[in-house]
Amino acid sequence: MIEILWMLVKSFLVGGLLCAIGQVLIMKTQLTSARILVLFVVAGVVLTASAMQITSTMKHPEITDVQRERAAFLQESGLTFWNANVITELTNGEVEAVGITIAQNEKGQGVPRVSEWLEAQENRRMERPDERVFMLLTEAESERLDDFLKKSGAQARCTWDGMTAYEIESQRVFFETAQAMDTP
Repeated sequence: MIEILWMLVKSFLVGGLLCAIGQVLIMKTQLTSARILVLFVVAGVVLTASAMQITSTMKHPEITDVQRERAAFLQESGLTFWNANVITELTNGEVEAVGITIAQNEKGQGVPRVSEWLEAQENRRMERPDERVFMLLTEAESERLDDFLKKSGAQARCTWDGMTAYEIESQRVFFETAQAMDTP
């Protein structure tokens, strides 16, 4: 409810700002309201085209053999790895599918980092801190993340053909454990 209210307040503020800009243009220039409307529409088209051009030129990461193995595993299980954003949208945000990368901390321990395709790392936030987290890892990744899995209390839920699905109690535990391991 608060999120919807906040969205409405932001929409009101942006709309009010656009109206204020239009009013200033009417008062300070000889532009008519029709010309200002055309100016706003053209500016919107230019901004949208620019955003589409920027998005289309972004380079997405190379797909690795490990990712292909995961995709095959998930597809055989009736799920899909390639359309993670589609899964999130189709479930109305109930399921959030993201990839992770494994970094090393100063002690040489593997630490997972959320890596969202075409989304800046600083935009990543904990949206549902009490929701469970599932990680699908290969044997090699499980070994690299062994310390993390132990510290986070991750439980192996399913193992099949060299892939293991781990469950972590919550997003809060996932992010706090990763952050604690990353802090020297």
